This record gives sequence, structure tokens and C-alpha cells, in this order.
Amino acid sequence: MWTPILQRFNATSISLQSIDIDLDTVVTLYESLEKYVEDFRERFDVYLEQAKTMCSKQLFSWDGVRQKKRKKFFDQTESNDELLEGEQKMKCEVFYVIIDRLVVNLRERKLSYTDINNNFGFILKLDTLDTNGIREKAKNLVKIYPEDLNETFIEELVQFKNILNLFSKEDKSSFISLLKCLTNSALLTTFANVEIILRIFCCMASSNASGERSFSVLKRIKHDLRSSLVDEKMSSLSILNIESDILQQIDWSDIIHKFAVLKSRKKLI
Repeated sequence: MWTPILQRFNATSISLQSIDIDLDTVVTLYESLEKYVEDFRERFDVYLEQAKTMCSKQLFSWDGVRQKKRKKFFDQTESNDELLEGEQKMKCEVFYVIIDRLVVNLRERKLSYTDINNNFGFILKLDTLDTNGIREKAKNLVKIYPEDLNETFIEELVQFKNILNLFSKEDKSSFISLLKCLTNSALLTTFANVEIILRIFCCMASSNASGERSFSVLKRIKHDLRSSLVDEKMSSLSILNIESDILQQIDWSDIIHKFAVLKSRKKLI
């Protein structure tokens, strides 16, 4: 039973930790994984037969063992609790418990992303909404991000509905591709607020692993010998360490030359 479940969990986890993933894809992955695990509730008989074949046994360890009876006191009523045995005991007390616990944990993780995705997801579906629906959802985003968006975003998004039809299907497939297409087009100045809200959505963390990696980097940067690092310098060093792949591709010759000129102590006579 665990082999296919762990394989799907591992494949989904790798996708969740990719750099170019967005929240819309994260929610879709969680929903698909949740439904996949739920379907296992109907496959108990299949895995039971496989287990019997592998272990060459037909009975459970508790089969044939005399059930203990609890002593009843005079003031207790007759209990109608049903005692499960054999396959039903394994199904209800072990198999269903495992599947239900996995589903509950997946739903808890998905909810933290679903609320945010619901506020933004309508942008890719503007062609299916009327103008009143777009205005209501745009007003909600202005309330959430008052320091980043102004009231003109509402009417700007209504106009952007017709512009969105000009983009190809691939450009509208995700927020990242739509942001790249809008940024590289001549429409950027016209729809500045739309570009801002797309950047906000694309910059949101889609996985917890990146945060854990950041803290592990801090342990290597700030230690006993560097305990007096100021926040700005420590943040800069952390970014350099985290993005080491990009750092290694940078040509340092111009930077070193500028630094040498600024710090040069020689004076021309």
C-alpha cells in the first residue's frame, strides 16, 4: 500500500520545490494528491490479497484469540458496541485510520494556499466573468494590498479582460508566463497595476522548503566568529549563499575594477 503512495508524495514534493512554480499549480497538486489518497479507501481488498500472498498467511494475529470480556457493575446498562474481528478490524482500525489521517493533513496544508489562491485565481479566468464580478474581486484585492494598489486597478482590470484575449493560450496558462508576456510587451505602462498584482502573486512562497534552506544557510553564515554582523550585511551574504548558482555565472572583472578605483589611495601628482 505504501509504495504507490510514497512514490506520488515524492514526485509531488519535488514539483512543489521547483523554482518556477506558482500557488495555482500548488493548489492543483494538493487537490489531485488528496483525491488520489481518498481513492485508496476502496482498494482495501486488493492490498489484503497482496499481503496474504506475500506472507503466505490467511489469518490475522488476533484471529483465534479469545476476546476479553469487561466486568460490568450493577449500575451499568447493556452495551451495544460491536466488536470488530478479522478483516473488518484491520480495515476500520488500521487501514481507514491511515488513509483518513493522510487526507486530513493534506487538506490542512492545502487550506493555507487555497485562501490566497482564491483571491488571485480569477485573473486567469477573466473571460468567464462579467464586469460586475471582476470589479468585486478587484475591490477585494485593493483592500488586501492598499499600499501597492490604487483604485484605478479596478477599471484597469476590467479593460485588461479584453486585452487578455490577445494573448496566446500558453501565455495565459500560468501567472508566471502571463507576467513575462506583459512585461515584455508595450502594454506595461497601460496596465501597471495589473503587472504589480501579478508580481505579488508570483513572489509568494509556494513551498516551506525554501524557508528551511534559508535558515540552514544562516547557520553557516552567522556563527560565533561573526556574531556582530548587522542585518543588512547578513541579509546580503545570505542571498549570495542561497543563489550561489547565479553568483558563479557573474563576471566579476568590472565589479573588481570599480571597487579598486573607489578604494584606491594613490593620488596623481
